[in-house]
Amino acid sequence: MLITGDFNIHHINWQYGSTSGTCTRDEKLQAESLINLIEDNYLWQHITEPTRGNNTLDLIISHDPLLIHSYETEDTVMSDHKLILARTTLGNSFKSNAIREMRKYSNELSEQSRGEHGHHLDAEMQAHMRLFRAQRNFYISGFSLFL
Repeated sequence: MLITGDFNIHHINWQYGSTSGTCTRDEKLQAESLINLIEDNYLWQHITEPTRGNNTLDLIISHDPLLIHSYETEDTVMSDHKLILARTTLGNSFKSNAIREMRKYSNELSEQSRGEHGHHLDAEMQAHMRLFRAQRNFYISGFSLFL
């Protein structure tokens, strides 16, 4: 599982998993709620350096502390937030499986189209869904660019 985005929650020191700085009562509650959500569900927040000003607003949260191999942040002209380039440890086996499944389900669809004309619509829709999922897994296995 991988959750990414601009959470826009200030006043969290991610190195210590606590609130920091002066903030209003509501801001502190919001920050503590996110910290508790991550801790209570055994999740891992990977970004520890500021992504906008002195705040770490853009986060990568996962179920596995080893899922993100490394990351770097860069200034960009596209946003006032830093660009986050992350490398995952999904590995080649995930990618190889996705490629194998794409070929398998592509062949299955082409055989259906060459076969009898009385094939069931549900079977065709299921084959398309399996192909879509294989393609999605292939794209996920590639290099991810997070803003």
